[in-house]
Amino acid sequence: MKPKFLRLELTGMILLLLLVLAPGIEHSLAQGEPVTQGETGSLIISSHPLGADIFLDGKSIGKATRNIILENVVIGIHDVEWGLPHYENCTKLIDVENGEIATAYCDLKAKLGSIVVESDPAGALVLLDNSVQGKTDITIPGILEGSHTVTVRYPGYYDCVLPVYVADMATESLHCTLEEIPTTGTIAANSTPRGADVYLDLVNVGKSNITIRKIEPGTHTVSLVKYGFDDWAVTLDVVAARTYDTNAMLVPTNATLTLLSSPSGAEIFFRGLPIGRTPYQSKFFQGTYVFLFQGPPGYRNLTKEITIPYEGANVSVRFECGAPDAIDQAARDINDNAIFNPSIARGILQDARTLLASGKCVDAYYAAANASAWAMDVDHDGVPNFLDIWQSIPNIIVYFSPLVVVFIMLAGIGFHRQVNQLAPKVTIEELPSGADQEKMVRISTQLRKPPQFFYCAVLLDGKVIDQLDAPGEKDVTLGRLEPGTYLLLVDLDTYSSRVWRNHVEESREIIIPPQGAEIVPETPSG
Repeated sequence: MKPKFLRLELTGMILLLLLVLAPGIEHSLAQGEPVTQGETGSLIISSHPLGADIFLDGKSIGKATRNIILENVVIGIHDVEWGLPHYENCTKLIDVENGEIATAYCDLKAKLGSIVVESDPAGALVLLDNSVQGKTDITIPGILEGSHTVTVRYPGYYDCVLPVYVADMATESLHCTLEEIPTTGTIAANSTPRGADVYLDLVNVGKSNITIRKIEPGTHTVSLVKYGFDDWAVTLDVVAARTYDTNAMLVPTNATLTLLSSPSGAEIFFRGLPIGRTPYQSKFFQGTYVFLFQGPPGYRNLTKEITIPYEGANVSVRFECGAPDAIDQAARDINDNAIFNPSIARGILQDARTLLASGKCVDAYYAAANASAWAMDVDHDGVPNFLDIWQSIPNIIVYFSPLVVVFIMLAGIGFHRQVNQLAPKVTIEELPSGADQEKMVRISTQLRKPPQFFYCAVLLDGKVIDQLDAPGEKDVTLGRLEPGTYLLLVDLDTYSSRVWRNHVEESREIIIPPQGAEIVPETPSG
């Protein structure tokens, strides 16, 4: 053995001298490439772990996914280097002898760090890249440098999954606050308007809008109750870990309105239309409305704003005497017709003032109205003063007018009617709705020209449920109707002038089928 070592030393010294004096010498490394000059040997290169990049004398020769066997390697000292991510580089000098097989092996040293894992609650199972490491709180040493995934698992809680990068000789600290897996459900009870009492299975749990938590899985009923509105309820099948949103559109309850007057018998107008005489009672939507009370003859009209609350309203009005207004009007009429010498009217007017002074309101009113009539027709022949050619000539002679005048007047009346004809049209269209949805219809009104007055009432089985205040379209909610047949009536009143009135009624049967049945909607009426 000793001669061999001496030979190796001598060979190494010679090679070192050659490297210093002749740095340009190149070695042929290609496997299987024939060497025409010099002596050669073989070299086997391997590593642990496999997969390292291999460099021979600074030249890459591939990855050590298995043993690399190099033949025809020039004899001498060669530099072998291993490189693998997250491992320290390894370099060795290997002596290749003529005809011999040299071996180059390196056990790569990993770059290692550690991870400290804590959790709340403690005692949770810790997995590093899906490999069980123990339970929290725990320190995991000897972790290869690079990206890893830490999973913290505890029964009854969601997994906590954290990505982490471990650097060489570094310690990473992780903390997981575990979230408990719900075993109950949640219901968000909302309403418009707010402030309704919320009941869960008949138990009051607060006022809307409210979130009800920790509800056991199963069937539950949520009810909303608010003063002045119809009750609302829904049944839900609650599942664990799920939130259910309920949004209730509360419908105001119709209230009873009672109207009285003194004296009674006054005609009542609502939105320009007569609705009855006092005493009067009917259902109205809650809210504030303006009513016109037309007093009996001899009394002034009265306008009153009335607020109808949930419990209804009972309103009584007292009319003021209208005789002073009639007396003032008679005085103006007498003055305007003074050139016709209305002497009789002046006497009657004085009687009216006397009656008013004695407290006889109605008698004074009628006397004043009589005075106005005598003032505007002094000969009381039924023809106003300004149309009399001469008050002493019989009017039958004066007004035996040519037929052409009559024709012109009739033509003017016809033209006026044609110009002011509105030709109103009403269309009812049923809108699609599900079995558990409110029934909706679309009311369309068309006029040939803008009216001076417009009012359209929507009635269901004779009960007013909505109104249209202007021509056009409006979607009307009929509510959730029980199975059956209902009569929907649209009553339209329009005035194009003080003379011509247009009135149209359009009706339609609304059929609500039993659950499971189907009804094919009819063609919209018009």
